[in-house]
Amino acid sequence: MLILKEKDKTLFLISLLKVFIILFLTSFVLRLVGFDKFGFIIDNNRLIELNNYFNQSNLNILFNSLLLSISTFLLLKIMCDNKKTKIYIIVSVISSFINMAFQISDILFLQLPYFEPFYFIFSFIVLIICVIIIDRKIMFKRFIFIFLINMLYQAMASFIRNVTFNEAYSIFYDFLLNFDYIILLVISYLIKERKGKLECKVSEVVGSFLLQRISFKNTAQESQKKLSNANKKKKKSDNLDEEELIKELTDWIYLILCIIWNVFTLFCVIFISTLNTTLITTFFILTSFLITKSTFGEAFHMKKASTCFIVSNLTYFILSRITSSVNVSFWIPIILGVGLSYGTSLLVKKKEVKKVEIVRGMDEDELKAICKRYNLNSFEIKLLIDFYVNKLSLVKLSIKYNYSKEAIFKKKKKALDKINKETT
Repeated sequence: MLILKEKDKTLFLISLLKVFIILFLTSFVLRLVGFDKFGFIIDNNRLIELNNYFNQSNLNILFNSLLLSISTFLLLKIMCDNKKTKIYIIVSVISSFINMAFQISDILFLQLPYFEPFYFIFSFIVLIICVIIIDRKIMFKRFIFIFLINMLYQAMASFIRNVTFNEAYSIFYDFLLNFDYIILLVISYLIKERKGKLECKVSEVVGSFLLQRISFKNTAQESQKKLSNANKKKKKSDNLDEEELIKELTDWIYLILCIIWNVFTLFCVIFISTLNTTLITTFFILTSFLITKSTFGEAFHMKKASTCFIVSNLTYFILSRITSSVNVSFWIPIILGVGLSYGTSLLVKKKEVKKVEIVRGMDEDELKAICKRYNLNSFEIKLLIDFYVNKLSLVKLSIKYNYSKEAIFKKKKKALDKINKETT
C-alpha cells in the first residue's frame, strides 16, 4: 500500500473487494454446477510432515487459537466504533480461548450429536458480549448483518474449497481457509476506516462485503441518454454524404479488426496458460485486470499491436508463474491483476497544464499574489507589475532598470517560465 498514491489507496481497496466478490460468487456458482477445480492441493511433503507434527503434538490448538484471535480482532474492528486498540486485543484473545475451550470440551467430554448448531449459537452469544464490552452498546442491525454475512462467507468458502467440517481441524486446511478470510477482513476494515462509519443499508457493503453504492436513477438516465444519442446518430446517418459514409465504414472495419485482434490475443493467453496448467490462475489475473482496467485511468498501450501482443502474453505468463495457484489462495492472483491495471495506468504520461492568466491591465494585488505563490524574487515581481499593471513598454523598463531591451525581455520571460513550470 506504500507504493500507492494517497488518492488511489481507497480506490485500490474497493477494486480488490469488488473483484473478489465477483470471482468468489462465480466460483461458487461453478462449484454448484459441478466444476470442482477450486479445492486445496496439498502436494508438498514437508508441509504434510509439518501438518502431522502439529496435529500429533497438539500445537494445532495453539495455532488455531492464534488464527481465531486475529480474525476475531478484525471482525470486532469492523463491527465496533471504539478507537482503543488495546481493548480489542484483550477481548479477542479471551473470546478466542473461550471458543476453543468449548470445541475441546465437546471433543473430550460433551460429544454433542449436533455440535455445529450449538457452536453457531455459542459463537453468536460470545460475539454479542464482546461488542457490548467494547462499545458498551450494540447496534443490532449492523451486528446481525455483518455476523450473517461473515458466517455465509465461511460456509461458501468451505463449499468452494470442498473442505468438510471434520477436515477443517487439519492445521493446513485451517491456515489456508483463514489466509483468504483474514485478508478479506483486513481490506474491509481498511475501507471502513477510509470511508467512515459503516451504515447498515442495502445499497452499501457492510462488514466483510463493502459494496459501492449503485444509483439506479443515474443508470436509467444514462440509458435514456444513450438511446437518444443513438436516435440522433440514426437520423444523421440518413443524411450522410458519400465522404462521411466511407469514414463510418472505415471506423466499423477498424473496430471489427480490433475485436478480432483482441480475441486472438486472449486466445493465445488462454492457450499458453493451458499448456502451463495455470488456466484458472491466469483467468483470475486476467479478469481482475479487465474489470479494473479503466478504474485508475487510461491503461498503457504499446505503439505497435505486435509489441502489445508479445508484452501481454509475456506479462500473463510471468504473473501466472510467480503467483500461487487459486487452489492455495484466491486473493494473491486478484491482487496481481488489480496491481497490473494500476501499474499500467501509472505508465501513461498524464501532463496537465493549468494556465495562470497574466494579462496587461490586471489588478496589482492579484498579480502580487500569483508571484508570491510561485516564489518569484522582488525584482521579478516589480518587473511584472511595471509591465502588466503599469503597462510600461520594454524600452521604458530598460531605462528604468538600466538593462538593455533584450535583457529585460529575457528576465520577464524567465519570471513567467517559473510560473508556467510550477503549474505543469
